[in-house]
Amino acid sequence: MARLVGPDESSRLSYTLPSDNRLGTAAGLPAVVYADEAATTLADILTYPGGLPVEDSELEVGASSLLPLFQFPDGADVVYVSVNGGPVSPVYARRNRPLPVYLVAVGESIQTAIDAAAAGGGGIVYLANGTHTLTAGLTMKTGVTLTGTGSENVVLRLGNGVNQSVITSEGFSTLTGTQPVDPDLTASGPSGWAIRGVEIVGNKANQSGTSWGVRVFGYGYVMDDVRIRDCLSGGMYTEFAHSGPYNPTPTGVEAEFTNLRIHHNDGHGWHMRGPNDSHAISCMIWENTGYGLWAQTISGGCSANGFNMFNVHTYGSGHDWGMIFDAAVMASNCQAEGAGVGGGNVWIRYADCSWIGGAIYDINPAGGNALGLRLGDAATNTYAVRARVQTQFLGWTGADAAHAAVDFARSSNCWIDGRVHLTTATGTAIAGTPDPTDVVALAVSGSGGMTSATALQKSIFKQRGVTTFDVGVNSQGFRLANQTTDYFNLNTNATPPRFELPGGVQWRMYSGAYTGEKLRIDGSNGHIEAISTTVPAVAALAGVGTSPPAPAVDSNSNDMRGLISFGTGTATATGQAVKVTFAQAFSRPPTVMLIAKNAAAAALQPYLGAVTATDFNINLAVAPTASQAAGTYFVAYMVMG
Repeated sequence: MARLVGPDESSRLSYTLPSDNRLGTAAGLPAVVYADEAATTLADILTYPGGLPVEDSELEVGASSLLPLFQFPDGADVVYVSVNGGPVSPVYARRNRPLPVYLVAVGESIQTAIDAAAAGGGGIVYLANGTHTLTAGLTMKTGVTLTGTGSENVVLRLGNGVNQSVITSEGFSTLTGTQPVDPDLTASGPSGWAIRGVEIVGNKANQSGTSWGVRVFGYGYVMDDVRIRDCLSGGMYTEFAHSGPYNPTPTGVEAEFTNLRIHHNDGHGWHMRGPNDSHAISCMIWENTGYGLWAQTISGGCSANGFNMFNVHTYGSGHDWGMIFDAAVMASNCQAEGAGVGGGNVWIRYADCSWIGGAIYDINPAGGNALGLRLGDAATNTYAVRARVQTQFLGWTGADAAHAAVDFARSSNCWIDGRVHLTTATGTAIAGTPDPTDVVALAVSGSGGMTSATALQKSIFKQRGVTTFDVGVNSQGFRLANQTTDYFNLNTNATPPRFELPGGVQWRMYSGAYTGEKLRIDGSNGHIEAISTTVPAVAALAGVGTSPPAPAVDSNSNDMRGLISFGTGTATATGQAVKVTFAQAFSRPPTVMLIAKNAAAAALQPYLGAVTATDFNINLAVAPTASQAAGTYFVAYMVMG
């Protein structure tokens, strides 16, 4: 099929400008052409005229903001163009939909450009490099992308005494804090907007009223390469009411936050109250005076449930808590470290949260007693439910249980699996008591990991609240325990190392699938009991004569020990009298002992005959009296494999 040529000669404006042209020109900007709307595949375009391949599918916007003519991919009449890394817009061979770009020089009105772009159905507000000082806060609107060349190059700085947030979404004051579940999106706030490549500076020393860096109510937006610092009330506040049983965006992600840096703000770094099902990727939050990141869901209102974090890092002693999860948050390969005195690094106070990979660090800020991970809140009786944590707790120090890697305050059905590295002898791995429904596996290492006498410093494995495997107290090898009662202990600190079974505890062994108890060791009296119910079979042999009564095995007998009784028929003789066949064969012939249990049996001088892995014989040195009733003679046996 022949390739079409476009854009249409009569309307090749890829970008339009305000009528007075005060905001500059798009001339010379690079335009990349894609084959798909998601901008994942470069378009196979050719020059026009000439028909040569266009390297990297990149064109240059002309001096009059026109895209040059080019040949579309074979069989296609539409491509998707992004100018200078901006939003992707369709460009057609036979017609062209203009996409406005408003270039704002330092000193010109950014809000005027935002309003013009929104009024035209959306567009790009492109900020020139430098510091743009704001005499009023900016209002973001639907369909507008506010972009600079990078957060190191473009600064939005709040002027002295403005006392407003630097950027606020349209309708924020009437929508936030009031909206219930909104399945029809009748009060959703602006959507389809973006902020890219800018630094937001709140100039907090010269503000006296509420002034955040960014405050948003809405969904379907993107923030990328944005730095937020020096704000009086907080770094960023985002909120959206849960939208019911479906996701309102075509991509399934209600908001995307990438490469954010939020630091040195008063208040919280990021108070995240929605939208739910959002992503935060490669973000850093540090040295804010409140919480670093606070994700929160309020029943019937705002929702941060389904918030996914990848490579998010909070740090700094200024934070009271690095991260608090009051919503169902999923964190992958994240880090939290060095939270301030009286707080900690990660606090989970909701259901179905996860923290997989990454690390939770302690740098002992200001010599305080910060926690690594706290589950639940004892003060409000709030539980962490079904939390899954698999991570490292590194560099742990501190002098008491208030400074612990993991604090079990209120938990239920949680799974905590990780390594605790203690750097001093006073380090504490766990505080509080795991719930019986929790599964905990912590391995402690480091210079302080095995020396402290405190019972809270140990490696521990706890399965379904029943059996605990723990290590570390006074250099013991390991213990099997039920809560605080030892079951079995390998004490490597003893000389020589030894196995120990404390008094009052029984060690029981069962067969496969717990079909029956086989062996019991009693710690209180030292008894070893073979209590298997596998009963051997017995049969009469020639020595007890012709037609003797059937020999019998006592009801308390098993393969390991028991009592056999027998009588005789006619024509008795010395030699083989009774054959005993084990219910379960041994791996090799065992050792067997026989003991006569009454005078009549002793007179026959019973002795052990042939022994195999499956049976043994009771022989008689003296021929028994003929025609004796069953139970006349009694012989006990003991077997050791």
